[in-house]
Amino acid sequence: MKKWITALSAATLALSVALLTACSAVSSDGTISGSYRDAEDADIQQLLTSLSDGSDRLFGDRSADGWRYGLHADASMDCSLEQDASASSFGIGADLGILFTAGESGTDLAVGGSLDISSEVTADGKQQSALDIGIHPYIDDSYIYFNVAGTAAAPSGESSVEQRGKISRSVFGIDIFDLDAIPDLMQTLFEGTDVASFRASLDESGVDMDVDTSSGFKARFTFSTEGIADVIKETLGSISYVDTSGYTVNVASDTLEMYLMLDAEGAFSALTFRSDIAVTVPEPGFDYNNMTIVPEAGTLSLRMGGMFALTSDDADIVFPSDLSEYPEVDLSELLPTLSM
Repeated sequence: MKKWITALSAATLALSVALLTACSAVSSDGTISGSYRDAEDADIQQLLTSLSDGSDRLFGDRSADGWRYGLHADASMDCSLEQDASASSFGIGADLGILFTAGESGTDLAVGGSLDISSEVTADGKQQSALDIGIHPYIDDSYIYFNVAGTAAAPSGESSVEQRGKISRSVFGIDIFDLDAIPDLMQTLFEGTDVASFRASLDESGVDMDVDTSSGFKARFTFSTEGIADVIKETLGSISYVDTSGYTVNVASDTLEMYLMLDAEGAFSALTFRSDIAVTVPEPGFDYNNMTIVPEAGTLSLRMGGMFALTSDDADIVFPSDLSEYPEVDLSELLPTLSM
């Protein structure tokens, strides 16, 4: 009898795991499973149509009674940079819920969750600065709330970082969470783009597109080694004062993928990104640690690994009961605290 109970328990557990895995299309590394094939012209046209003409369906039927649309943001990324005797690293972890609901005068918003941020800078093997903080952000229709706690280290010693407050959403001048503007934005971005130009842009960027149309629409965009080198050049060019187009980029690890999933009605289901990139730039002519032009600067080594996923999720957002006690601050007060 004991053997039968053990076997039945094991089978039940295995079935439960299998069912959970089947229900979760997004894997922990950011991949979206599917039976992918090379994208044909008809597939590209279907995607362009969904993102332009069908962009008003991205978040479901917003005219339906009790409409609500939730998202879950999950991220785990680590980046490092080494050059000469200096090195810096940065890591971020995110677990955020985002919920839109139909309100009396428009769309109501609720956001809540956690962010973990760490960074370190070393020179000649000695730590120059380090930051390790946890942030619990919340957003409602009026304010962005934050509760920050952690430590900041410098050669003079370590200090604690602890602050909470709220910032009016109106301080940004634009509503960065305006769901109503997204369909118009998508239409502006993709309207008029034809299959030939879209495919040409993929080829120019060194990106392969695969699709799975067996249920809804899944697209996988995979960067080639050459495509990754171009991304690195453009990224470095955006933060430096030198022409990076002529850089030699040696790629050691070359995983860079993006996934997009829409359901059968054209509503957004998931957007994910995963990377495992390691590159070196032998003659950058720029000191990226001190952000200065140095013709004799040594080889630059970059590494970026991890994932980001934004998926549809109808979970509720639970706000802390003491948000009304958070003091209101402005950005000029907040930024020095977070940049310690």
